[in-house]
Amino acid sequence: MAELYNYSLEMVKPDISLISGFPLTWSRRMFFVTHDFRRDNVAVTQLGASSSTLPKVGSLDWSITTGKQGEVTASTLSVAERHHTPR
Repeated sequence: MAELYNYSLEMVKPDISLISGFPLTWSRRMFFVTHDFRRDNVAVTQLGASSSTLPKVGSLDWSITTGKQGEVTASTLSVAERHHTPR
């Protein structure tokens, strides 16, 4: 039971500093901190595409907002190709 409790705490209040491989910028607004991660030149493929389809080059933007006690209050993820943004 203790493992389940610890897992639930990590899901509610994750350690953002453990995310690696992305340049990080952050901003503070009142009690909220927004962590913005961006990486360019990532391989982008559509879900369900055949294995013979070559990946396109694109970018990945990930934003995580945490509250006063470090809890996640919002998160957005956007993946874009050079000329097209999949939805």
